[in-house]
Amino acid sequence: MENCEVHYHENGNKYYEFYFLNEKPHREDGPVYIEYYVWGEKQIEHYIIHGKFHRDDGPVTICYWPNGNVREERYYIKGKQHRTDGPAEIEYNEGGEIIRQTYYLNGQEYDPFKWMVEIGSAKEK
Repeated sequence: MENCEVHYHENGNKYYEFYFLNEKPHREDGPVYIEYYVWGEKQIEHYIIHGKFHRDDGPVTICYWPNGNVREERYYIKGKQHRTDGPAEIEYNEGGEIIRQTYYLNGQEYDPFKWMVEIGSAKEK
């Protein structure tokens, strides 16, 4: 079972939660690290299993703007940036519009066209 370390802001609200197992970041049923703004809203979430960034069903890192909108999402599998159904890094402005997208497969960055070709080639195999 994971252990949890919790720290608080001076006002009593949570500052961060950190889960670990055998002294390594690890949590299988939620984010391993959650950081909060001083007023209590989430600022950052990280998903880590056995010390490596990993998540099968969504982004491994999610950062939030103070207004609650998502600021950034990053996708990893087994410690490598990777995503086969869209960009592995997405940045948003405060209003929620995408301002930057970067594509990765197995830790290697691709331009969008080459990424689509690679994904198409992988599906044909």
